[in-house]
Amino acid sequence: MGLQGEERAPPAERSHPGSQTMPTRIRLGERLPPGIRDMLSEEQLQALNRAMEPPPAAHWVDFQASTRLFRRGVYVRLLIGEERRSRARLRAEQQISLGKTLLLGAIAAWMLVTAAILALAAIAYLVKSFAGVDLMDGDSPLHRYFFD
Repeated sequence: MGLQGEERAPPAERSHPGSQTMPTRIRLGERLPPGIRDMLSEEQLQALNRAMEPPPAAHWVDFQASTRLFRRGVYVRLLIGEERRSRARLRAEQQISLGKTLLLGAIAAWMLVTAAILALAAIAYLVKSFAGVDLMDGDSPLHRYFFD
C-alpha cells in the first residue's frame, strides 16, 4: 500500500516495470486484480517482479530449439548439469529407476559413439586428402566443406 498523502499516478498512466526487458513474460503486476494492483507503489511492483524472476540456470549444457516435424511444432531442450536434488526427493518423484538409468546410459553411449565415428571419419578424410590419395576421379563431394 502507498503512504497516506502520497501522490500517485492513475492506473492507466502507470507502466509495469520490466515489461520492456522481458516482453514474453507475464508480469506479476499485470496478473494482479486491478484493485490490488492499484494499492501497490511502483517500487513494490518492481520488487515483486524481481522476486519472481527465476534464478539463472547453472547447467553445463542448456540447448533448446523449436522446429516443425511431421507438420507439427516440436520443442526440444537438453539440459546437462550437476544434480542438486536429494536422493529422497528423486525417489519421491520416481526419478530413480533401473529403466531410466539404462535409457539414459544408452542415449549417452549412442551420442558418444556417433560423435566418435563422425570425428574419426573427418580425420580419416583429412589424412587421405593431405596424403594425396584419391579414391575417385575429380574432387570428392565433401571437398568443398573442408577446402573451399
